Amino acid sequence: MKVVIRKLISTVAKRLSIAFMVFISFPGLAFNQQPPSPSAVAATNTTCCDIAPGGTYEFNQLKITVLATTLDSTGGTPYGAARMRLAEGGATKEVTANEGNSLNWHGYHVAIVAVHELGDLRGGLVTLQVATVASLPQCIGKTWKDRPAPWPCTESDQQPPSPSATPGTKLVPPAHGKIPVAFIIGRGAETIDFVGPWEAFQFAFRPSPGAMSMADMELFQLYTVSDSKEPVRVTGGMRIIPDYTYADAPEPKVVVVPATRTTPEMLDWIRKVAKHSHVVMSVCVGAYHLAEAGVLSGKTATTNDGAYVNIQRKYPDVHFVRNMRWVQSDPVIFTSGATGAGFDLALHIVDLYFGREVAERAAGSMNYPGRDWKGDGTDSVKSSQFPSDQFSTGVLGNWQGEVITKEGPLQLTIHIWPYPDDKHLVGAADVLNRDVRDLFIDPIAVNEMDLHFEIRNGASTYDGKLNAQGTTIEGTWKQSGASAPLVLKRVKK
Repeated sequence: MKVVIRKLISTVAKRLSIAFMVFISFPGLAFNQQPPSPSAVAATNTTCCDIAPGGTYEFNQLKITVLATTLDSTGGTPYGAARMRLAEGGATKEVTANEGNSLNWHGYHVAIVAVHELGDLRGGLVTLQVATVASLPQCIGKTWKDRPAPWPCTESDQQPPSPSATPGTKLVPPAHGKIPVAFIIGRGAETIDFVGPWEAFQFAFRPSPGAMSMADMELFQLYTVSDSKEPVRVTGGMRIIPDYTYADAPEPKVVVVPATRTTPEMLDWIRKVAKHSHVVMSVCVGAYHLAEAGVLSGKTATTNDGAYVNIQRKYPDVHFVRNMRWVQSDPVIFTSGATGAGFDLALHIVDLYFGREVAERAAGSMNYPGRDWKGDGTDSVKSSQFPSDQFSTGVLGNWQGEVITKEGPLQLTIHIWPYPDDKHLVGAADVLNRDVRDLFIDPIAVNEMDLHFEIRNGASTYDGKLNAQGTTIEGTWKQSGASAPLVLKRVKK
C-alpha cells in the first residue's frame, strides 16, 4: 500500500506541479545605502540605522545583510537575536548573535545594540553599531562579548549562541541513517500541500557506488501521521492510510504541516515535536495550525495571501507578512506561502541539510523550475497588490504621509479596505524608510468624516478627519506615549 501511495503521490505531483507553481513577489525589502566613493575618507565608527530582515547596510567596504530575527525566551527572560551575513571584498561570513553581542571580522567591529520586539513600528528591526577595529584598540583580539552592548568592547568573552537557540545557517544531518520526516495528514488535507514537499524530500539523494537500490541513496525517511490509522480522505478524493498515530509515531526531525482539519491531538503533537525537531514547517494555510498550537506567538510568519486578514485578526500576536515564498520564524519553525511555495521551502530545507548540489538534483528530478528556494524567502516575481487598490472613496484606499516621532521620521503608507463581510474595515501599514511592511491595522472606526485606527493592538494609534474632497486626512499620531501631527494624502493607483 505504501508503495502505491508513493507512486500515486509522485504522479499527482508531476501532473499538478505546473498548475500550482504560483510565483508572487513584492518590492524589494533591501534598505540600501550607496557605498562611499573611493575618494571619500573611510569612516571609523557609526551607529547604524534600523535594519529589517532582508535589509542591507554598508560601512566603508563592509556590507551587512540582516537575514532573520527572532525573540527567544529561554530562561524566562526574552531577548532578541539576529542572523546576519557579513561581506567584505570576496569574503563572506554568516553569524547569529543576541542583542548585546559583538564581533570582530576583517578589521571591523559590529555590535548588535537591539533587536526590537513585535508590538511597535520597530518590531523585528535590528539596530547596529559598527566601527573599524583600529579605532577601538580595546577590541583588538576580542570576539563575542557579553551584555550590555559592548561599545566599546568589554573584557569578558562569550561564545555565540547555539544553533538551537537562534536561527542557524545550516542543519546537521545524522552521522548515520536517514532523516525522519513526518507528514501530518487529517481529513480534507490539501493534497498539493504535502505532495510537493514529499516529492522534494523523496528526490533528495546522494549517489553511492555501493548502493543496491535508489532507496539506499535516499536521504530522508518519509511517513504519515494522523489521529488514527483509519483511512483518511484528502482533497481530490485521494485515500491515504496513515503509517502512524500521534501516540506511536517515531520522533521526527522534520515535520510538514499542510492545510487540514484540526484536532486537539494534532495540536498537542505539534507542541511536543516543536521542542525536539530540527524543522517544523507549515505549507499555505497550515500556518493556522502552528498559530493555534502557540508556536508562532511573537514571531513573524507567512501564509496564503488570501488568508492574510483572517489569520492576522485571529492571531494578532503573530506578524504575518504577505508576498513571501517562505519565512523562517525561529530556529525551528518555518512557514511557506500559497500551495506551490511548499516546493521551495522543502528544497530550502534540503539545501540547509545537504547543500546546493543535492537540492539542485532534487529540483531537477521533479522538473521544478522555481529558483526562490535558493534565496531568503523573497519572491522573484511581481505580485498583486493590496485590496485597497480597488477603492478611492471615503477613507478607503491608499494613503501616504510622514510623522516625526521621538525615534525619528516615519514615512507611512496606509492601506484600508472593507472586510469581506462588509461590516468592518481592515488595513495594513508600511513604514517605507524602515523597510517594515504589513503591520496589521485593526480596529478601524469611521464616524462620518472622523477616522480612528490602531496598529498592533494599540501600540500606535491615529485619529484624523477626512476633508470634504476626500483627498486628505489631517490628524494626530500617538506612539510610545507621545503624539505628533500626521497628514495623510490619498495615493491613486
